[in-house]
Amino acid sequence: MNSKSLTILFWAVISLCMDTSCVKRYGKYEMYNQLSIGQLELSGLSLDLDEPLHAEFVIQYLLQEKRKHWDGVSPRVARKLTEQLGTEPYICFLLAEYYFDQREYDLALQQLNTPVEGMPELEVYDLKSKIYNRLGAYDLAIDQINNAILINSSNSTLFDQKANIYLHMKDSLSALTYYKQAWSLDQSKLDIPVKVARLYAEQGELEEAISWLDRVDLDQSSPEVRAVKIKIYRSQGMDLEANSILKAQLDKGDLSSGKELVNFFKARHKADSVLHYASVILEQDSVNRDAMMDKAEMYDLKGYFSSSIQYYELVLEIDSLDQEAIEGVRKVNGKIAYLRKIRERKESIPTFDIASPELKKTLD
Repeated sequence: MNSKSLTILFWAVISLCMDTSCVKRYGKYEMYNQLSIGQLELSGLSLDLDEPLHAEFVIQYLLQEKRKHWDGVSPRVARKLTEQLGTEPYICFLLAEYYFDQREYDLALQQLNTPVEGMPELEVYDLKSKIYNRLGAYDLAIDQINNAILINSSNSTLFDQKANIYLHMKDSLSALTYYKQAWSLDQSKLDIPVKVARLYAEQGELEEAISWLDRVDLDQSSPEVRAVKIKIYRSQGMDLEANSILKAQLDKGDLSSGKELVNFFKARHKADSVLHYASVILEQDSVNRDAMMDKAEMYDLKGYFSSSIQYYELVLEIDSLDQEAIEGVRKVNGKIAYLRKIRERKESIPTFDIASPELKKTLD
C-alpha cells in the first residue's frame, strides 16, 4: 500500500470516528479514541511539507516516527511543523518529546511552554521533570513530578522517577522512600528491588539489601538482579551462596555464569574446580575458546603437559594465529624439553658399587 492509499485510509478512519461520535478529551483538546496515543498504529505515513498539513494526520505521523526513534523527523521538519501547526496542543507536546530525545532541552521546554491550552497536563509535568533532571535543576524537577503525582497518585513510574531525582541529589534516604512507594504500587517492576538493595548495600545494611533481592524471583528477573545479589553475598564472605546462584544459571545454559565461576576458582588457585567448570562450559559449547584456554592453563599448572598441549592445539584448530595459544604451546614444550634434559643428565651420571662394611667382612 502506497503513502497516498494510507492517507485515504487515514481520513476514512477519521470520518468513521466523527460519524460515530467516538471522542475522548485530553485536557481541552479533543482526540478521537482510535487516535489516542499509540492506539492507531498506521505505518508508512509520509509527510509532504509542500502540501497543506492537517493536525490529526501530523499527530499520527509523529507517533509513527516516535515508535521509529524519530527516523523521519529532522530539525527542519520540526521547525516547519512548529511554524504551521504551532498552536496545536498535542503537536507541541510531541515535538517536545522529539527535542527531548535529541537532547535539545531548551527547545523541548520552549514547546512545553507554548501558550496554548489543551496539552496533556500530566504528561507535560512528567516530561518537564525529566528535562529539569537532565539539566541538573533538581528542585524544579521535584516540583514538576509532584504536580504529576497530584494528578495521578497511583502511578508507580512517577514515584520511581521522583526517587531517581533524589538519588541524583545524593539524598539516598528520600530515594529509598519513593522507590518503596513505587514498589507498593506496582510489584511487576523488578528493577525497583534492585535499586533499593543497592542503596541498602551502600549503607552497609546487607541483610536488608538481601531481603529486598529475595522479593524478586531470580528466574524471572534480569541478570542485573543476580549480579547485585552475588556482589552482596561476596561482600559478606558468603561465597557458597553466591556460587550456588551461578551454578544454577550455568545449568540453564548461562555460560557467562560458568566463566564467572572459573575466574572465581582461578583466583583462588583451585585448579580442579577450574577444570570442572571449564568442562561444563565445553559440554554446552564445544568450541568455547576461553574454556579451552582455561583447561590448557590448569593442566600446565598441574604438570599434565600432554593434556595442556592438546587443549592449546584445539584452540589453534579454530584460529591458527591465536597468539596466546601459540605462546602456551611454546612454554609447555619448553618445560617438557627442560625436564627431558634433567632426566638425560641424571641417567648419564655413572654409578659406582661400593661394598658395604658387612659385605667386605664376609669376603675376608
